[in-house]
Amino acid sequence: MTPEDGEREELIIGKLRSANTQEYTNKITNMFNDIRVSRDLGALYKETIMQEPNPKEYVSDLEPRILDSGAWQSIFNKSNESILLPPMLINTQEKFAS
Repeated sequence: MTPEDGEREELIIGKLRSANTQEYTNKITNMFNDIRVSRDLGALYKETIMQEPNPKEYVSDLEPRILDSGAWQSIFNKSNESILLPPMLINTQEKFAS
């Protein structure tokens, strides 16, 4: 993120504060933060994978999305369904979580 992007983000949040409730503005602020954290963690993950002895064991172009359920709940429906991940994704998930 460039300094200009950060300034634009602050400008948008400032305008939202003046036009909306504090609760709504807090949710939007949390969403911006989630996007920033996701981007930073993704970059760190890619650096970590490239240092592994066998990086091909992992998904190297993983783009994680860290989402605060309170802020994003209205966008995504909650689901109780589970999925079975292929072994390569299981390795990747475990590496990302470590």
